[in-house]
Amino acid sequence: MNPGYSENIEVLRSRLLQKDYYPATTLVTNFLRRWGYVAATELFREAEGNELAPGVWQAAIASLRHTPEEAIVLDALEGPDNCHLMSVEVGCNPGQPGPAFSYTVGLWHNFSHPELICIGLGASAASSLLGFYVKRIASGKAPQTDLPLQDIEGYAIQFKTCRPEAKTQYLYWATWFNSTPDYPVMQLVWQDKNSRWPWDDDFHPPRSPAAVTQLDFSEASTLGLKAPGTPRLAGTVLEHSPSRRPGPSSGSNWFGVAIGAISWLDSQASP
Repeated sequence: MNPGYSENIEVLRSRLLQKDYYPATTLVTNFLRRWGYVAATELFREAEGNELAPGVWQAAIASLRHTPEEAIVLDALEGPDNCHLMSVEVGCNPGQPGPAFSYTVGLWHNFSHPELICIGLGASAASSLLGFYVKRIASGKAPQTDLPLQDIEGYAIQFKTCRPEAKTQYLYWATWFNSTPDYPVMQLVWQDKNSRWPWDDDFHPPRSPAAVTQLDFSEASTLGLKAPGTPRLAGTVLEHSPSRRPGPSSGSNWFGVAIGAISWLDSQASP
C-alpha cells in the first residue's frame, strides 16, 4: 500500500462530499501521476468517487494529455487489443549504452497475462512480433513458455519467464500503469542467423545500431545481470503500439468526455 493511502481516501471523500471538486481533482491527478493508473482507480473507488462525482476522475485523466501516460492509458483501455507497446531505441545517450527493447503495457491488467518484452531487436521487428502475440493473447490464445516457435523467417523464438530484474531495469511504464512491480513478465527470446540461442556459445546478434545484443532475463540465466540501468536514460522512446488508432481523430471521443467533465466541474463547484 502506498504511504498515506488511507489518509488520501478520507481527504478525497471529504472533498467530494463538500463538492470541493477542484482540490479533489488535484489530489487524484497527483496520485495518478505518482503512483500509477491502477492505484489511482482504487483510490477513487474506495473514496466513493464513482458515486459522488465521476467527473472528477475524467478531469484527472484529461490532465494526461500530451504525455506518455496518455498513449498508455488510451491503448490499454480503449485500443482494439487493450494493450500499449513501448519501444526504446539505443544510441541517444552514449554514456549509457544498451540494447534496443520493446515491451507491452496492459496485458496483466486486462487479461491476467504476463507482460511481454523483447530485447535486442529494432523497434519495427520487435513491434511486429510482440503485436502478433498481443492479438493472440487478446483472443485467448496465449503462447506457452519454453516451447520453440517458428516465427522469424524460419528462425525460432520462444518465451521465457523473466526474473524481477527485467521489471526494475526495463519495464518502467508497465510498472507505472500496474502501480506495482508485482506482476509477471515473459521475454520473447530469438535465435541468431546461425540458429543459436543467447545461452549458446558463439551467439551473434544482428550487426546494427538498433540491435546491439540480446540479454537473457530468463529465470535460469545470469546473462541479464549485465543489463543497463533505467530504460528512460538508455535511448530514444518511440511509440509503436499495436493498438494505436490511426488518423488525426485518434482519441478525440475520449478527450471529448474529459473536456465535458471539466465543464461539469465548473457547473458543480461550490459557490
